[in-house]
Amino acid sequence: MKKRKNPNEIPKLTEKQVKSALGEIVPPRPALQRISGSAKLVRGSEAIADIKEKLTQRSAEIVSAALAFSEIDPNNPEPPESWVEEHGLEAATRRWRVALSAWQNAKAAPVGITLARSILVGILKADAMEKAPPAQLAVAVQMNVTPKSYPEQDVE
Repeated sequence: MKKRKNPNEIPKLTEKQVKSALGEIVPPRPALQRISGSAKLVRGSEAIADIKEKLTQRSAEIVSAALAFSEIDPNNPEPPESWVEEHGLEAATRRWRVALSAWQNAKAAPVGITLARSILVGILKADAMEKAPPAQLAVAVQMNVTPKSYPEQDVE
């Protein structure tokens, strides 16, 4: 290995060395490096909004399917025909599996239903908090003041 002249100098690495060091974890992103900081924030917030929208949609589908448990017969091995007509076979089968698991007791039911409910409630609460006006703050002020003393007088 060569000795560097300046110990603070960063060695130049080839693309192959960088990829092997990172294990292909971090893809090259030259487009993001050329944009300004505020544009990065905008793109980041757009990405977060997209993720939030997808999570909300998927969680709502799961919770809705779980709530449809009363529409199915747990002994029937197939989804109802009305669901197949409305959603298609694949979506109706997914919905039927979730509704079927909602017939189980809480201990045996998959954690996915609880997770979907928690995600949906959390996102809805966060959205409500963003839109709500700032809460009024009730403040109590206490001042410690020594009482004023007056001279004693005898009263007859």
